[in-house]
Amino acid sequence: MIIYWSMIALTGFLAIMQVKMGKAEIFIRGRHLCKGTALLAFIWTAYIIFWIGLRSGVADTPAYISGFKEIPVGFEHFEFYLSTVDKGVGFGFIAFLFKNMVSQNYHAWLFFITLVSTFCVVRVYYRQSENFFFTAYLFLASCIFTWLFNGIRQFLATVILFAFSDLMVKGKTFKYIVLILLVSLIHNTALVMLPICIFFRKKEPWKWQTFVFVVVFVIGVFYADSLLNLFMQTEAGAKYAEGLALSEGTNILRIGVAAVPCVLAFIERDVVSKEKNEFINLCVNMSFVSLCFYVLSSVTSGVLLGRLPNYFEVYNMILLPWLLKYGFKGSSRKLIQIICVVLYLVFFYYQMTQAWNMYYISDFTGRI
Repeated sequence: MIIYWSMIALTGFLAIMQVKMGKAEIFIRGRHLCKGTALLAFIWTAYIIFWIGLRSGVADTPAYISGFKEIPVGFEHFEFYLSTVDKGVGFGFIAFLFKNMVSQNYHAWLFFITLVSTFCVVRVYYRQSENFFFTAYLFLASCIFTWLFNGIRQFLATVILFAFSDLMVKGKTFKYIVLILLVSLIHNTALVMLPICIFFRKKEPWKWQTFVFVVVFVIGVFYADSLLNLFMQTEAGAKYAEGLALSEGTNILRIGVAAVPCVLAFIERDVVSKEKNEFINLCVNMSFVSLCFYVLSSVTSGVLLGRLPNYFEVYNMILLPWLLKYGFKGSSRKLIQIICVVLYLVFFYYQMTQAWNMYYISDFTGRI
């Protein structure tokens, strides 16, 4: 697991470098290249992409490799191949084009998906976060980064919608709905964003919409198993359940991690309201929805709901640094930030070594 720990270590090192460099500008031969933070963010991103793109045996990566190998070569097989894709036809379409137009090497395919997914995440985090490397640390320590090699089709759908989340902030709901429908061709769970984007678009948190959602959520808790059983009896439900057969619902630690930004946002709701930051308002709403889905998945089998929160949890990594900056002052801010760093690190250790025992496996490095 040394690779995963090296990601954490690099994030800490670059965070220290960021503080020392301050607002330094990078010049090469007298030509302005970029800000110091941008260079450090590029180094972090490249390191993450390199190792995750290089893996070959982590989580369900072998299934994606096997699927890529089965894609036929030659455009005369295009129509037949798509007819055999029973889920994620959009993902299958992209994979076919990549293998027939770019490379038949599955390592190149994994690198491509990792590159696109990571870029979508970093693009938003770099632009919106008050502290990029604190956000990057939370992204790793909360284990959200593991979606880059486990459930990569769904996470690709997640981060594409995340990358264009500013459409919701700008009130361009129709364009975002069209995007959701297109992304659902990659993974149909993207459709969960349809009611969310309509219900919470450009809405201040903790208003009547929140409490209506709570009522619906409570009803869902009581009837979740009945509704899930009905869904599993359908053809789509059976296929989805088969793909998540090993899911066991959400553990209490994961709920606790998801609750931290949401609870702090509620405590500092006056600060959130005063600042009138529309993107942060969106982050608070998404954090609340994420927590609701996690709680709901903990009282069900988790087969259907356990993976849905990742559409919303990615916003927490922006929300928490913002709350620490604007909601707390002086020594209290530093203390809470230190507590968050330590507790998230403990969660990272438990999740990676105890709960999952997730070693890094690659054709080039073996199991480490």
